[in-house]
Amino acid sequence: MTLSSGTRLGPYEIVSPIGAGGMGEVYRARDARLGRDVAIKVLPESVSRDPDRLARFEREARVLASVNHPNIAAIYGLEDSTAVKALVLELVEGPTLQDRIEDGPIPFDEARSIALQIAEALEAAHERGIVHRDLKPANIKLGGNDRVKVLDFGLAKALDAEPGGSSPDLTRSPTLSVGTQAGMIIGTAAYMAPEQARGKKADKRADVWAFGVVLFEMLTGRRLFEGETVSDVLAAVLKNEPDFALLPPGLPANARRVLSLCLQKDPKQRLHDIADARLELTRSESESPADVSLAAPAAPGSRRLPWAIAAAAVLLSIVLAGIAVRRGRTEPRAMKVNVLPPANTIGSGSIDISADGRRLAFVAAGPDGRTKLYVRDLDSLEPRALPATEGAGAPFFSPDGRSVAFFADRKLKRIDLAGGPPQVLADAADSRGGSWGAGQIVFSPQGGGPLVRVSPSGGAVTPVTALAASPKEVSHRWPRFLPDGKHFVFMNRRATAPHRLALEMASIDGGKRTMIADATSGAFYSGGRLYFLRGTTLLAQPFDPDRGALSGEPTPVTDQVWIDPDTDGYSAFALAADGTLAFRGGAVSQYQMTWLDRQGHPVGTVGSPGAIVAVTLSPDGRQAAFYSLDPDRDRSLVQTIDLAQGAVSLISDQASAQAFSPDGRSIVFASDLKGVFDLYQRDSRGSGSARLLLANDLWKFPESWSPDGRFLSFSQSKPVGAAGDSTDIWILPIAENGKAVPFRPSSSLQMFSAFSPDGRFLAYSSDESGVLEVYVQTFPATDAKWRVSSGGGSEPLWSRDGTELFYVAPSTTSGRRTLMTTSVHLSGHEFSADPPRPIFDAPLRGRGSSPSWPYAVSPDGKRFLAVLRVGESDSSPIVLFSGGGR
Repeated sequence: MTLSSGTRLGPYEIVSPIGAGGMGEVYRARDARLGRDVAIKVLPESVSRDPDRLARFEREARVLASVNHPNIAAIYGLEDSTAVKALVLELVEGPTLQDRIEDGPIPFDEARSIALQIAEALEAAHERGIVHRDLKPANIKLGGNDRVKVLDFGLAKALDAEPGGSSPDLTRSPTLSVGTQAGMIIGTAAYMAPEQARGKKADKRADVWAFGVVLFEMLTGRRLFEGETVSDVLAAVLKNEPDFALLPPGLPANARRVLSLCLQKDPKQRLHDIADARLELTRSESESPADVSLAAPAAPGSRRLPWAIAAAAVLLSIVLAGIAVRRGRTEPRAMKVNVLPPANTIGSGSIDISADGRRLAFVAAGPDGRTKLYVRDLDSLEPRALPATEGAGAPFFSPDGRSVAFFADRKLKRIDLAGGPPQVLADAADSRGGSWGAGQIVFSPQGGGPLVRVSPSGGAVTPVTALAASPKEVSHRWPRFLPDGKHFVFMNRRATAPHRLALEMASIDGGKRTMIADATSGAFYSGGRLYFLRGTTLLAQPFDPDRGALSGEPTPVTDQVWIDPDTDGYSAFALAADGTLAFRGGAVSQYQMTWLDRQGHPVGTVGSPGAIVAVTLSPDGRQAAFYSLDPDRDRSLVQTIDLAQGAVSLISDQASAQAFSPDGRSIVFASDLKGVFDLYQRDSRGSGSARLLLANDLWKFPESWSPDGRFLSFSQSKPVGAAGDSTDIWILPIAENGKAVPFRPSSSLQMFSAFSPDGRFLAYSSDESGVLEVYVQTFPATDAKWRVSSGGGSEPLWSRDGTELFYVAPSTTSGRRTLMTTSVHLSGHEFSADPPRPIFDAPLRGRGSSPSWPYAVSPDGKRFLAVLRVGESDSSPIVLFSGGGR
């Protein structure tokens, strides 16, 4: 179906055609909701009219959409109307690689840069089981800033027929489709692997072949396989050997090796993993083994030679990695392994690696949002879940790698990998990490406080550090032992600048502390260097552990290391004593305040994307208040925005969580200006100064203001060692300047309180059943209490007319959450509710370290202002580099 300019597909307006082929017609379109241009690929009728193949296409598209990589053109969604089935894609501007090759041979340095980015894209897809099968220069875009984007990933596979299904008709495209008795031939003839040309099943090795063909053509400026007809081209692919004499003189030996190993006609003899080609191309010529003659194809009796060379190259690269580091180089060189979280889970930033580099511990969350601890032996293909570790976070290995300590259920626990249940070692209300040395564990028992130590067998807890009063220190966190087992480095979080986030060194026996450097993470020591983050960049710098002093200049190791946007210093990297580096890629996730209708469709945005945590609407719906983090991670912000004018007002640049007054003229927020989060009140337009409402030694976060303006509900932490969980709901009589009192004392966690519009009820979340559920109780509290949710629920909000109660429940899909609603009936102090029902699933912001809402309800109840994740996925793999830190 041909679409004309101005045609609308849902929120997309067709602007102009881009191209057409057997895999669909492609158009430039304008996304009216998000104000951006996209590419619309309209599927051929052979797919859209075949239910089986359409279902398969949608399954493949969902898998493709999960691959977030800077060198892969993104899939934004599927658009389904009565007459048209279309794929919404990232619009990539710029020429294709085919255009560039037509200008002549590409110099090696430029060709290598392009090839490495293509390899990175293929590697990311192959790790998810996705094979391109139609890689060619026309499917590769050369964008701005030398960024390469690979298009149409996996679409050929998605359009292929299921075994026994109908055969696709793709003859209209420059992409070849020929029916054969053996199956289907899919792919452009000149770039198809021999097994594709024979109609056999193609796997990732077909992409390795196409990569070799594309690299050859970049270097020579001419086709590798040519012919007057498609049959002639296929015959050349099957019979002709590459003419390596056409390669430019002086081409580095490693580039010739890559071409030889990629262009083996027998897939069993071909390079099996594109990562090996990438690693070979990254090495300089001086690091490569001696060259071999590649001018002619190998004789039948010498087919094993390329693989012997490849094996020797890998072994040599490992040896060279150690040599390079001894010469002062810090970049990972030897071996890269990507570890994906188990199916239907999302990996968190919690990782550690054993001292010998043989085991990886990490945390992943299931669809219900509940985390669990996993360990993978690196000589094994699959991680194993450790029993009874639900709710786990911040794991760290014992020195011998046979046990893992972790935090869960407000406790420090350990579990022995040989078997047995976890053992409780100590209380830990809201921990910020730990480290296991020789016979001692040093850990942070709560978000605000010093470090303590305990025996690995449990017992008495003894302070190790003390918080200084001037400048005011808030928390000591993320300790890591140095090799002597006596000293350790840790992060010191102060209330004010300078050095608000800094690394220090201390001793297990107390005594003088040594300031090391400003940093945004804890640190690891290996091979004479200290590894730490500034922003999301991992740095390595020479370090003398005897003096606690850095020297020289820091050297970047890798950028875009994942950091937790809610917790200072919580970063996803770890280093083994043998130098093996593990990190989870991805910067701070970006979030956008987005208006959603009752069907979950975006209908507008507010402000710009950023590290936004929570949003609140004023009662009249004219202002939104939002809590976010600034780019350098040195402060958190509470701001308000006028929804009509777009004007933004700063309420506080050191704050977390907020609540509007009933008239919308003021806002209460939490700020840690004095070291703990106290409650302040300020004009909602940012004028005047803030007034202190409540200060004590505990962390407090505002949640809801009663409609008569008399009371503020807030959540307050409990001291370490207090009975029950870490948070309770309290009530502050604002109008009376009264004393704060607990709403309903409980041994369970209680948070996310929200006053009903008539002020007679308080909705809140509690884990008294074992998981967070939504409850409603009369206000002031009586024995009358009703449970609203089932199967998990938090962040409740009332509609402005009091007829609905909304809350967030876990989704059946990882990375998404479900907005629920129930019709409620209020009569005096009597409450009843209909069975809850889902409204929509969305990539809503997860619960942060402070009780705050990722959505708000418009006054008419017809729209929701939601904090939605955009861009990079939170479930990027853990990357392992052997020799990365030596």
